Amino acid sequence: MRRILLVLAATGLLASTAAPAQAILFVGACTLKVTFSFETAVGLDSAPDYSVSVAPLDPSVKPCVTTEHFRSVGRTTGVTANNATSTFWTCDSVLGSGPWFQTWRDADGQLSPPAVNGSHRIAGTWGAWTMEIEAPDPINFLGVMELTLDPTFAQQATSQCASGSLKTLRTIGVEVFQDPIIPKP
Repeated sequence: MRRILLVLAATGLLASTAAPAQAILFVGACTLKVTFSFETAVGLDSAPDYSVSVAPLDPSVKPCVTTEHFRSVGRTTGVTANNATSTFWTCDSVLGSGPWFQTWRDADGQLSPPAVNGSHRIAGTWGAWTMEIEAPDPINFLGVMELTLDPTFAQQATSQCASGSLKTLRTIGVEVFQDPIIPKP
């Protein structure tokens, strides 16, 4: 149900492309597989460092839709998010943060919109995580993802976490974002 609401929210954001001056200039959404790779295994009592990688949920489709150029709305995306740390990342709950560098490429392979160099925070309980992404300077960017276990990996991940041997966690979600460009006064 939450995924449906998030997709509806993203659709609503994408439908509202007209904006007054000095307002949101750009919105978008990406359907992604988000994989967390841990330095040490996640278990019942752990706080591992981690890195994040993303891929399209469906490899045959561009995972992102944006309002930047109405003639070419589909985008690919890439994320680098290494050297992240967790206050705790257990089978029950998560609190972590780290860097976030994201790019989008249009059909011609051009960067569009500009790259985001910021940070991410993740919090939640097993199977229901919220990731926030922000880059306040030199551009203003805010994104959010509601993540759930990748259904093809859920049973294995739950079992590995319970045994203290989880080193890779695969999740899925929709990243909704806005305002990567703020006009100069």
